[in-house]
Amino acid sequence: MLIFSNLDNPLPQLKNACVTLGVFDGVHLGHQKIIRRVLEKARKYGGESCVVTFDPHPREVLSPHDAPNLLTTTDKKAQLIEQLGIDALCLVRFTPEFANTEARAFVEDFLVGSLRMRAIIEGYNWVFGKGRKGNIALLDELSRKYQYEVEQVEPVEIEGQPISSTLIRELVLCGDLQASEKYLGRKYSITGDIVGGARLGREMGFPTANIEPRHEAIPPDGIYAVWVNVLDVCKPGTLNIGFRPTVSNERKRTIEVHIMDFYHDIYNEKVEVTFVAKLRDERKFPSVDALVEQIKKDVEKARNILVEQSKSV
Repeated sequence: MLIFSNLDNPLPQLKNACVTLGVFDGVHLGHQKIIRRVLEKARKYGGESCVVTFDPHPREVLSPHDAPNLLTTTDKKAQLIEQLGIDALCLVRFTPEFANTEARAFVEDFLVGSLRMRAIIEGYNWVFGKGRKGNIALLDELSRKYQYEVEQVEPVEIEGQPISSTLIRELVLCGDLQASEKYLGRKYSITGDIVGGARLGREMGFPTANIEPRHEAIPPDGIYAVWVNVLDVCKPGTLNIGFRPTVSNERKRTIEVHIMDFYHDIYNEKVEVTFVAKLRDERKFPSVDALVEQIKKDVEKARNILVEQSKSV
């Protein structure tokens, strides 16, 4: 998949570009329906499919104090979009200056003028541009002048519930990972960087790697069975989110993962952790020895869950 920016000069020349425009945080089942329609339209016109998205999220620029807890990093979003078979991904650099771009000008100057758009497919309740004035009605109006096709995709619903990134964020943050999986079409994961820690886990016989997350939608405190992707391998693990009350009085929330059967130095490496099941809540134990005994049980329980889960994939 070709990845480019709206600031690139020159811009790539796409053949009969069939486009969708949006944030696509999470690349959930609703997004996937739209993207698959883009692929179908590109095949119809013998053209190339293109997702146009924003980096960073517009609200991080317009109202950083209430920006959403993102479900995916830009890199993860790109990976998921590529897996769907899209030909090109355009990352629009969202800046305060860009935020002043009128919707009409963006369509005329960029989507039509630069990308030479042949068709555009969007979802329901979709708006864009300065003052959120861009919508399907505007696209329809301009399509008569510029001769491109417009299609609006109906929302994807599960049991009467329309899927949205906002809904999935709420589910992740409250810990309903089973429901979030249903709407995402996959298990939820977080991406981060391995940073230095106090090495307390190593002293207890269960070395852990501290994770600095790259995005903010983190499930509630607790111990989880997880799959860990690092150094191009996937290993079973247990993840602790919380304050480590048995060994620390510091009120600093940490994310630590113990990777089973893994003995490499991974400081400063990128890691992705996929949630499979919650094992228990975090709690304070009467002693470190009691904590170690519980960790042994957690690791064994997680291993069994992950072995069974891998059999069903």
